Amino acid sequence: MGLSSIRASSLHRKLERLPTESLQELCHQAAKKLATMYCDVSLRSLGRLAAVDSSMVTLGSKRAEWAYVSKDFHAIKLHLSLGLVNETTSYPLRTVLSTAVVSDNDDEVLAVLVEPSDFTYVFDRGYVNYGRYIAWNENDIRFVAHPLQQ
Repeated sequence: MGLSSIRASSLHRKLERLPTESLQELCHQAAKKLATMYCDVSLRSLGRLAAVDSSMVTLGSKRAEWAYVSKDFHAIKLHLSLGLVNETTSYPLRTVLSTAVVSDNDDEVLAVLVEPSDFTYVFDRGYVNYGRYIAWNENDIRFVAHPLQQ
């Protein structure tokens, strides 16, 4: 962009005017470009892997009333599907932002994060949905899920 520096307040004002849909589309286009650059790269003999997980970001209650979870807790979740290139390199395939309330059922976002492709998706037991697993199996979507502890 040719900038040597920028004030945080200037950046914030500029970002407020940008349509978030455009930024999301740019992110998806960049992810697709990365995917084509690494399309023949696999992690050893396992083939193309994608890790699916989420991270919670706690927000201040005064500025994030929209992300209400409880009286003293406001947060969002970033759900992410990462294409794994090798042991040290990955790139985002798909992202979903939600309020932290979705943490009670991370399965809701799997329909967006997992799609028919040549990837094998890897995720933990927070995403357990046996009905969805059956449908994926019938549609040749490969996945590995950590089992529930007994």
